Amino acid sequence: MKKFLLFAVALVTLTLVSCSDDDDDAGSEITNTMLLRGQTYPIEMALYFAVDNGQFYNLDCDTKGGSLHGYGGFDGSMVGKTTQLNGRFFLSFNPQSGPSIDPVIESGTVTIKKVSDGLFILVDCKEEGGQKFTMNFLAKDENALVDDWK
Repeated sequence: MKKFLLFAVALVTLTLVSCSDDDDDAGSEITNTMLLRGQTYPIEMALYFAVDNGQFYNLDCDTKGGSLHGYGGFDGSMVGKTTQLNGRFFLSFNPQSGPSIDPVIESGTVTIKKVSDGLFILVDCKEEGGQKFTMNFLAKDENALVDDWK
């Protein structure tokens, strides 16, 4: 009887995992990290704000301890797909001191997925000069947070 119960539990678990929604799968992959110029940063906060009914998205993110603040935006057509990147990256990073860091992408992709908690943003690129540049984070909808505060 115990073997049957264990088998039934395993079967139900396997069924639930294999039938899960892509949005839920994306949530389990989120690490809230960034690799920039050889240094890994934990991303503490990221917010987006959709403009013109989702035609454009403003994006802000801060690393833990406020060492870097990223700001910029991307075209709404990038949401829901993987886009090839080349040239100036859509975020600029401001350290607490010194000049801004503006990555210029040689090659790579960004994947932006809508998930239940916001936008899952996954960047996998190489900067001009050959340094790896990655981001993996969840950006929350600024409007939803404001509504929660009301």
